[in-house]
Amino acid sequence: MKSSVYLTGHEIASLQVWETRGVNLFDGEPRFACGQKNYESLKKELLKPTQGKDITRAFHAIYDRNVLMLLTLNFLYSNEMLRKYECISNYQNNVLNISLLMRNLYQKYIFSRNRSLLDRIVKTIDTLQKNEQLTLEELLFELE
Repeated sequence: MKSSVYLTGHEIASLQVWETRGVNLFDGEPRFACGQKNYESLKKELLKPTQGKDITRAFHAIYDRNVLMLLTLNFLYSNEMLRKYECISNYQNNVLNISLLMRNLYQKYIFSRNRSLLDRIVKTIDTLQKNEQLTLEELLFELE
């Protein structure tokens, strides 16, 4: 007997939210941030003039979250909950590739300390935000 799981659009959207409760990875201060706020916090941390902390963990978390989102889309499609799977999964694959690029650029920055790489990462974060929002809008529209 196969059990079925049915999720509402808002429950699916909450799977995409990266919540951080407790201690901030950047400065040790208590905080709460989710969704688009994480990207703004990350940009602020990158643009600090004395950026000396290694924040690789944040980039790994963003990439891993996008892998999980793609797995969630595969699950929804295999349980016949998505009709426009190809379109949405293409958007999510694009988001996944951008997050991988961003993570790799940061790794390159760690070794070179070239500030121009940080500027590229900030631009990549902006692109990632826009593409992720587009993906979520398509998914929510599909699940309504």
